[in-house]
Amino acid sequence: MPDADQQLRLAAFAWLATQRDLYGDVLRRQLLADGFEFQGERVPLLGPQGIFKPRLCELPLSITTAPNGPYDDRFSSDGLLAYRYRGVDPARPANVGLRTAMARKIPLIYFNGLVPGRYLATWPVFIVGDRPEALTFTVAVDDEARAYDSMQASTGEGPDARRAYITYTARRRLHQRTFRERVLQAYQEQCAL
Repeated sequence: MPDADQQLRLAAFAWLATQRDLYGDVLRRQLLADGFEFQGERVPLLGPQGIFKPRLCELPLSITTAPNGPYDDRFSSDGLLAYRYRGVDPARPANVGLRTAMARKIPLIYFNGLVPGRYLATWPVFIVGDRPEALTFTVAVDDEARAYDSMQASTGEGPDARRAYITYTARRRLHQRTFRERVLQAYQEQCAL
């Protein structure tokens, strides 16, 4: 039986899948901030800070890149996301939380702000590297079916190539969605023609 933190993560993934089915790939920030109900309590999926840990979670649940935000999160030449620490202290609790999630192979949700108020949700993502000298974590996207396996004992297989490919695919989808959202915003949700 999974512990409460694992149950909450699985419930968050299922809720996001339902929202994606209802509203498409790009979700409104308010919907994500309102979150869902878990065991009688409201669980938001993101907050004002990029690394977000709801009260009911032991470790962070999500990481967010805000459009025009203060951090220079970016995809590196290897196709993985270079996600900046919160602040400049590697010992800051949010940074320690992500480092612990990396050590335990805990899946997270990544929200990428395409335009203000609109986010592309990608899950599961995993912290696969930590570069304190650059104040950066390395993040890889995995496929949804593997989220459940990641919370079980390791199978010993090498997921790096699979994750790199899936991260590349997610990155390409992100750029397509960003373009679409910017056009819709520019034309105030009306046809450009």
